[in-house]
Amino acid sequence: MSAWTRTYIRIRIELGRLTGAVRGYWKRILVGGIVGCICAIFGAAIALAWLEVHGVVSKATADELGPVFVFYGMGIGALNAYVFRPARER
Repeated sequence: MSAWTRTYIRIRIELGRLTGAVRGYWKRILVGGIVGCICAIFGAAIALAWLEVHGVVSKATADELGPVFVFYGMGIGALNAYVFRPARER
């Protein structure tokens, strides 16, 4: 079996696991992403305002980094909701 075939099989297995997890826990992942987004908006606003006031970053840089922090927070929130909290028994 070639290396490409093993890689393809591994990707297909992991993709199946990922889609199964999303099907089973989509509500938890969505809520975690929303909570992470809200926290990141406030956290990024405070952090970037502080950095801008103290002259660490310019206004243009702060404006460009804002969405990056929000998407980062959204991803961390969704990951936290799925990975770090045990599922309830059904």
